[in-house]
Amino acid sequence: MMEVGQIRPGMIVEIPQDLVVQYAADIRPTHGVFAGADLAKTGVVFPIIRALVGEDLISVAPRSVPLAAKWRIFTRPKLVNEIREGIRAAKLRVPPKSIVSGSDPEMFVMGKAGVIPAWKFLHDKKLATSMDYQEPFWDGFQAEFCPEARECLQQHVDGIRRHLVRLLAKAQKIDPKARITSDNTIQVPDSVMKEASDEEVRFRCTPSLNVYRDGGNPTPQPREYKFRFAGGHIHAGFGSKKFTTPVVSEIIRALDGILGIAGVSLAANFDTPERRKMYGRAGEFRLPNHGIEYRVLSNFWVGHPAVAHLVLEVFRGAIKFAESGLYNICWEKPSDEEIREIINECDVVRARKILVDNVACLQGILKEKLFKGREYYGSTFMSADVLPSAIKAICNGIESVVKDPGDVHKNWHLEDGEPWRDLCMSKGASWASVL
Repeated sequence: MMEVGQIRPGMIVEIPQDLVVQYAADIRPTHGVFAGADLAKTGVVFPIIRALVGEDLISVAPRSVPLAAKWRIFTRPKLVNEIREGIRAAKLRVPPKSIVSGSDPEMFVMGKAGVIPAWKFLHDKKLATSMDYQEPFWDGFQAEFCPEARECLQQHVDGIRRHLVRLLAKAQKIDPKARITSDNTIQVPDSVMKEASDEEVRFRCTPSLNVYRDGGNPTPQPREYKFRFAGGHIHAGFGSKKFTTPVVSEIIRALDGILGIAGVSLAANFDTPERRKMYGRAGEFRLPNHGIEYRVLSNFWVGHPAVAHLVLEVFRGAIKFAESGLYNICWEKPSDEEIREIINECDVVRARKILVDNVACLQGILKEKLFKGREYYGSTFMSADVLPSAIKAICNGIESVVKDPGDVHKNWHLEDGEPWRDLCMSKGASWASVL
């Protein structure tokens, strides 16, 4: 017997009958996979269970229960095997969960003499905050921006482009040849470091939380350490409710095991182990008021709108896999320690082996059949004919599918005169049109 606050997603529990009264007596499930437990602001707990009924994993309607209520835990290998086989064969469907997606990418801008420190052409973060994040701001040598979070990924990616346009316009006021780069690791020249103030060169990020309690390396002296890095943090908003601690832990582990590992493969020609000595270590996250911020990825995915779509879709799919309990049941994964090593060392070979072993699950995460709901219905993002190319990119690297994925200016149509069509309807702006 366990309390809700102790149960990890993926465990099999006995379902109290008062939670399934909305179903006909002959299909009321007795056991299911513990998925999530939402904690309302009032302290009321809403446990969520996924129960297998025919070819659907139904969501048992959550009713408030005391956090200390005891739940019976079972070992049901037959049920687990049925769910695993159903997901991997793309026969089972999981009820959707509404997720509002956001991000706060960082980008370096290069000029004729090398990196242009972002403080030379942007407001500081405090002033940008007072302006509702409508403008990019400087956060050390790199520029940062916060596109408006949206449930619709096309709208969010549109917002990323608007900020890239603003960023470039401001940079080109001081250097007409300025270009936004997708490089996430740069070495600052001594001459540039010497001209900067202590406030400008200091490391500005506050420490992250880490699901593995990994504090990373000690912060070096900012003038002595010449490397600087650009992140591509992604946010998920869940409304007014918050997950209980075991569910948050499971979500971060699933994001590492699925998206973090996929990121190592996708960004094989972009990421550097040097960055992960300081930032983006496995398990890094924060818990803002709106939900979860995953801080492991670099900005590699901002180099191309279609890649941004793909990464954001895998991000949301990984959360749904975790919250549904399916990460523990269906995803073939090594130990936490090996996942940490692969991410922190940018071990592409081991990352790709894990991804190949989980191709069926990757297909399930990306296929609209798995997550039934309006956000996927009739989507132009991931139709059946382009799904194989998405899997290929994840398993073999972006360049195996996308030409010049790091050319920010060309891919986002920043200077070629090509008009940008809203909802990413421009050629190449979503995965449906990238080929």
